[in-house]
Amino acid sequence: MEHPAIFCYFLEQCIVPAILMRSVDRLWRRRKDSPFADRAVWLQEVRSFRDALDGKTNLARVVFAALLTIGITVWVWNSYSNFHPDRVGHDFWDSWKHQWGYWVTRLYKFYFWVLWIPSITHIQLMLILSVTRIVRKSTAVDQFKLQPYHPDGCGGTKALIATIFNPMMVSVLISAVGNAAAFYIHRRFDITTVGGVVLTCILFVAAYLWPAIVMRRAIVIEKRKQIKDVSERQSILYSELMVDTTGIEILATRVESLERLTTVARDIKRLPNWPHLRQIVGVASIAGSSPLAGWALRQGTEYASTFLRDLSI
Repeated sequence: MEHPAIFCYFLEQCIVPAILMRSVDRLWRRRKDSPFADRAVWLQEVRSFRDALDGKTNLARVVFAALLTIGITVWVWNSYSNFHPDRVGHDFWDSWKHQWGYWVTRLYKFYFWVLWIPSITHIQLMLILSVTRIVRKSTAVDQFKLQPYHPDGCGGTKALIATIFNPMMVSVLISAVGNAAAFYIHRRFDITTVGGVVLTCILFVAAYLWPAIVMRRAIVIEKRKQIKDVSERQSILYSELMVDTTGIEILATRVESLERLTTVARDIKRLPNWPHLRQIVGVASIAGSSPLAGWALRQGTEYASTFLRDLSI
């Protein structure tokens, strides 16, 4: 229990792959209520996604090599800092002074930083790339169709964004808890406590913004198109209304149709251009404030210990 952040590592390795597998399965299984009408585009991107995971594309190989380099760098830095606990300013059970703890954690952290994290992140990034391409290509061939009255409240796009959002959300939340625990132990802001959360937040925000910007462009284009169609229908009804000399009942029906089309246009405009934005801001805020949470926890426990000791005296 000297360093509780280790439990976050174990928890992450159980939860994140399971959620990521669900996201991949969601990509492979095209839903009937999907806003993408072109099945050919979807099939093409599923094949591209599989090729990327097999390392058959140049981009996939470059991305994995970069992730591998980052993982090795983190592992080397951790090994160095644990080899010189006096220079870093703190000593733990996995430092060089404790041989069993040091070598066991070298093997485990090599697996975690050099094998597990690059692989999981690579899958996630390739998934983001595929979703982004689906949105862009569907928009280009006019096959992106918003559904204003879809139960998700986002025109049918929320499930697709969740394919990207859910695995990243879980990773960031677990990382935030781990960073808070690390700060509780380290007791200061340093490259270990701050660097981890900064790197996680940057990756999380960047991974969301890339597909979200593409999705926003597709949503805005489709909203304008649907509003234009509604306006043209209203213009036709209004022209007929002005020259119509039929009974009052038909006139009332056409006026009611005009009002209902106005409601439809208003509902289309209300569709969010940035699905999941509120959740993104919330998760990023939690992750960014995790070192402060660790500091507050540390100060609180020290104050409580002092208070109880004085009380007992």
